[in-house]
Amino acid sequence: MSALDKAFEMCIELGKIVAQTEEYKRFKESEYKLLHDEEARSLIENLQVLQMENQKKKLAGLEPTKEEEDKLKDMEKLALQNPLVKVSHYSNTKFHELMKTISSKIKEGITSCEK
Repeated sequence: MSALDKAFEMCIELGKIVAQTEEYKRFKESEYKLLHDEEARSLIENLQVLQMENQKKKLAGLEPTKEEEDKLKDMEKLALQNPLVKVSHYSNTKFHELMKTISSKIKEGITSCEK
C-alpha cells in the first residue's frame, strides 16, 4: 500500500470520527430543521440572493453601493432573528471551526516532517 493510499484510508477514518462529534451532529440537525421550515428557508434564500448579487458586482470590478450593503446587513439581521436560522448559523460556525482545527493539525503533521 502506498503512502497516499494509507493517507486516504486515514481520511476516511477521520471522517467517520468527525461524523460522531457533537459539532457535526448539531450542524446536520440544525441544517435539516432549517431546510424543512418554510419561513427560515425563505429567509436564507433571500439572503443568498443578495449575497450573490453583491459578489457578482465585486467580480465585475464594481463596489456595491452603501444602499446595497445596508440592504444586505439588514437582511442578515432579519434572518438571524429567526431562531432556526440563528441556531443553524451557530452550529455551522462551530462545525467549521472544528474542521479548521483539524486542517491545522494535519498541517502541523506535515510541517513536523520537514524539520
